[in-house]
Amino acid sequence: MAKFKCVHTGTVLEFKSLFDIQEMRKHPEYTEVKEDKQEAKKEAPVESKVETVSSDIDEPVKRGRGRPRKVE
Repeated sequence: MAKFKCVHTGTVLEFKSLFDIQEMRKHPEYTEVKEDKQEAKKEAPVESKVETVSSDIDEPVKRGRGRPRKVE
């Protein structure tokens, strides 16, 4: 498994196939990103906090009269 970073956009791609890895190493627009195994273990999963929005509506939604009728 190897990761490659695009020189122009900075996008990181990960490849598992040996053939793909060898071909990407030849590609001039991508550089291989080398990670230490210790650093990979240190990275903990990111916890995200999501605020819950109450479903209680204080005032009813006022709607317009809608679309006018077709005139023939």
